[in-house]
Amino acid sequence: MGKNRGPRLGGGFPRQVTKNDAGRTWSRRCMRGLLVAVAAVVIAAPATIGAEEAEVANFVLKDLDGKDVSLNDIRAKGPVLIDFWATWCKPCLRELPKVDSLRVKYAAEKLQVVAISIDETRSVSKVKSYIKTHDYGFQVLLDPNQRTLRQLQGVNVPYLVIISPAGERVYTHSGYREGDEKEVDRVLGELFAGAKAGAGGAAPEPGAPGGGE
Repeated sequence: MGKNRGPRLGGGFPRQVTKNDAGRTWSRRCMRGLLVAVAAVVIAAPATIGAEEAEVANFVLKDLDGKDVSLNDIRAKGPVLIDFWATWCKPCLRELPKVDSLRVKYAAEKLQVVAISIDETRSVSKVKSYIKTHDYGFQVLLDPNQRTLRQLQGVNVPYLVIISPAGERVYTHSGYREGDEKEVDRVLGELFAGAKAGAGGAAPEPGAPGGGE
């Protein structure tokens, strides 16, 4: 006769599964499923980051003419929108015209738009040709080793980052689907509205209307 190899209690009889056992097993499975679902939502969602923990360190990259350009130099002109991309990335190529439209829309607010290509060094000529063909007006920098992409906590392209005039990373978004630019537009609108409100609350200069002598 075959031997029963099921779990046994001290008396040698097979252990019976009780309703409590089944309940605990079901609860554990539900909890695991819930954790997996929460993790998936967190990973998939665009990240809006609190300024208090998102200061961006300076970096220096080459432009298409081989000149060094630093983030500090760009940021001195206004808020910065960085879009990491590559010529082989189809979602990136669909996003670039939307990014250029935001550059035009917020030109008066001095938004600085920078497209950072992660193409290999040998593909620089291809990057130049693509930008020239589409007549984009944003600045293009090169990050062939993806060091700056990783510095800004990016993993894949497209990866978009908005940096405030104070150097704080206030918004990031990975990937691109049609309509994502509306959320970016909303964030930029709030950023500039906040800046205008802050400027409006400043004390008038002496000698100006409403100011002191």
